[in-house]
Amino acid sequence: MSGAARLRVRSLTVRHAGAAGDAVRGVSFELGAGEHAALMGASGSGKSTLLLALCGLIAPRSGQVEVDGADVTAAPPHRRGASLVPQEAPLYPHLSVVENVAMPLRAAGVPRAAALRRAAEMAGRLGLGPLLARRADALSGGERRRAALGRALVLEPAVLLLDEPFAALDPPLREAMRTLVREAAGAAGCACLHATHDGAEAMRLGDRVLVLDAGRLVDDGPPMRVWSQPRGVRAALLVGPLPMNVLPGTPPRGVRAEHLRVRPAQAGASAVEPGWRRWDARVRRVEPQGGHAVVIAAAEAARTAAGAGGAEPFELRALVPADAAPAPGDAVWMEAPDAQIHAFPAPDAHADSGDAA
Repeated sequence: MSGAARLRVRSLTVRHAGAAGDAVRGVSFELGAGEHAALMGASGSGKSTLLLALCGLIAPRSGQVEVDGADVTAAPPHRRGASLVPQEAPLYPHLSVVENVAMPLRAAGVPRAAALRRAAEMAGRLGLGPLLARRADALSGGERRRAALGRALVLEPAVLLLDEPFAALDPPLREAMRTLVREAAGAAGCACLHATHDGAEAMRLGDRVLVLDAGRLVDDGPPMRVWSQPRGVRAALLVGPLPMNVLPGTPPRGVRAEHLRVRPAQAGASAVEPGWRRWDARVRRVEPQGGHAVVIAAAEAARTAAGAGGAEPFELRALVPADAAPAPGDAVWMEAPDAQIHAFPAPDAHADSGDAA
C-alpha cells in the first residue's frame, strides 16, 4: 500500500432488501494514495454491491468504511470523498461535454463560471478539449466514457470506484481507457478500485488483485502472487488468462497451463524425470491463441519417478507454441516440474479471517 490509507474497509457486510442472504460478507481491505487495485469476481460475486456500499448508495448491515481516516459509513454519497463510474456512462444527452463534467461541481454549489472552468481543465486532461461544446448524445462510446471519468474526477475524490465501465468497448479502446484511468487517478492521488470479471484484465489493471467470490474476499495481493500462488481454488480459477488446472486429490493442488509441457506419448512408457510429474492424456481439442495454442486433454493420474498413475480421466489445459501443438485425438504426455505444482492453503482461510494482505 502506498502511504497512509485513503480507503479502509473493515468487516463490511451488505444485504439487499428482501434478500435471504448477504451479498457482501465481512470484507476488509485498505488502499493507499495512488494505489490502483483490480476487484476481480464472476458475475453475481458482489462486486457492484460492494462498490455501491463504498460510495454510499447502499447501506451496509455492519462494518465500517473510512476515507482519509474519517468514518463515512453513514455519510451520504456527496460527503464521502468517493466517486463511482458505473457500467453505463451517466451523461445528460442534451448537455455538452463541459456541462456534463461540471454537473457534480454545480451540485456541490460551485458557481457556474468556476465550475465550467474546472470542468474544461479536467476534460482537456482526458483528451476532450476539442469536444467541450459537443452534446453527449453525439459522442462515441470511448468519448462518453472519458466524459464520465471526468465527472468522477472533477471533484478530486480520495477514492475512485469503477464498475466495469469499459467492458463494452473493443479491445484497443479498452486498453487505451485503462491506461488513461491509471494516469488520471495516479496524477490525482486517488485510491482506485476497478471491478472486472475478466481474469486476464485483472492481471493488467493495477498494483493488487482483490478476488471476490460469493460476497467474500478470498484473495488479495500482487497480481503475480495471486496468479502463481492463489490462496484458494476459486481464486485459481478466476485470475489469469486461463484458469489454473485443479488436480484431483485431497488436499487439492493446481498447476498453471503455462507450466505444462506437452509431447507425443511414446510406446513403452519411459521413466519420468526426477522432480517432474507426467500425465498420460489424449487431446480433446486445440484452441488457437495467435502464436500459442491451448491444448485441452483428458488426463489420468500423475506418474512420478517413483511410479503411480491410473485414475478416472480429468481435464488438463496446457499453453504451447502454436507450431508445436498436437492434433485432437493424439496421445500425449503432459508434464510439469514439482516446483510448479501449487498446494492450496486451508480452504478459504484468508476469506474467513476477513484479513487483507
